Amino acid sequence: MNKRIVNCVDCGYEFDEGNNGNNQVPCPKCASLKKQVQLFVSENVFLNIKECVGLKFKKQGQKRPSKELISGDEYFKKENRWISKERIIDRENDRYYEKVQDTETGFVLHECDEPLSEHTGHGSDKKNSNDRKSLYKINMDCQRD
Repeated sequence: MNKRIVNCVDCGYEFDEGNNGNNQVPCPKCASLKKQVQLFVSENVFLNIKECVGLKFKKQGQKRPSKELISGDEYFKKENRWISKERIIDRENDRYYEKVQDTETGFVLHECDEPLSEHTGHGSDKKNSNDRKSLYKINMDCQRD
């Protein structure tokens, strides 16, 4: 929506100049040509905001956190799209949970819920990060029913 307000500088009267493009319209009250013009322009902008929150719970005297949580959006470079990720690493209860979804369709791309002690061969524990077949096998092992 666009709005235009014209005020006479001499008497303060607010008036409409019309849409003829003539900026020499005098003030209808005092005939002054001195005026102040205010233009208000607005646009509707839709933002697609992405966020990700990570929390770590650490007990005093322990080096590693007892629980780690990650929840939110992440850019998946390999497939050039945004995904939604939820991950819980609970060392006290020996639990690993991860769910990855396509943010547009809601389709679950990956879901893993298993004892943390059995969640090996991932992250820094990968044997050979260049071996795509072993990475695929590890991923499929995590998706057991």
